[in-house]
Order: sequence, then structure tokens, then C-alpha cells
Amino acid sequence: MPAHRKGSTISTGRRVQPMTTLSPPALAVFKHIVASVDPSHFSAVDLPLLESYANHAAMATHAAQQIDAEGAVVAGKPSPWLTVQEKAVKALTALSARLRIAPQSRFDRLVAGANSRQQLNTPKPWEQDIHGLLAGEDEDPGERYFRSAQ
Repeated sequence: MPAHRKGSTISTGRRVQPMTTLSPPALAVFKHIVASVDPSHFSAVDLPLLESYANHAAMATHAAQQIDAEGAVVAGKPSPWLTVQEKAVKALTALSARLRIAPQSRFDRLVAGANSRQQLNTPKPWEQDIHGLLAGEDEDPGERYFRSAQ
């Protein structure tokens, strides 16, 4: 039997299901995230983190809606929803890395070199003669510009 290579997927076709009762918005986030990845991406051990991610995503969305409705400043003070949204987004950032659903956490640096874009043989910006002058000419680039503008 060949060894399992990193980056390859083994799909059983069965996706994880939520353990607890999530609110409708959180359940929608949960289903969207689970449907967006390979069925083998998550296992039962990931459920608490995944449910927490869904709850925080729903909370951040709700806070954003409240900020939109009431404004970021209420009676001359920052809205308390700003703090709710900020904390929810911080939690989402941390959880997305742990669940490997953030773009940075799905990046495999060992494969990146092989898949990188081909480098073009064009001069670097600092190697280009932006004023049409050859290196070593005595004319000041500003003088040429002002002459052409007249």
C-alpha cells in the first residue's frame, strides 16, 4: 500500500455534522464551511472548534448589522457592538488557522516553489531608464522633462 502524501486527500464521502444545537445563522455558516472543503478535511475531533467558528461568525455578522443600523458612534461614544465585532473577528482569525480554512494555513511552502509563476525576463523597475536617458549622460532628467512640457 503506498504511503499517504501530504496534500493528497482521502475522501470517505461523509461530512461531519454539528453536535450541538446551533442558531440558524451559525448553522448556515457551519454547513457552508463543511461543504466548502473536502469531506475528509474535518473529523469529529474538530467539531468543537468548528462550532465555535460558526458561532463567532454569526456573532460578527450580527454585530456588523447592529453597527450598520445604529452607527459606529452612539451618543458620542463608540458603539458597544464594535467591541463585540472586534472580539468575534479575532476569534475567527485564530480558529480559521487552527481549522486550516484560512488561505495562509492551506499554503504548503514545499509545493509553492514548483507551482510559482514563471519569472519574466523583463528589466527590474530600478534597471529601467524611466526618462529615456542612458546611464552616464550628463543631462539632468528634470531638464528633459521640462523641455518636453513646454
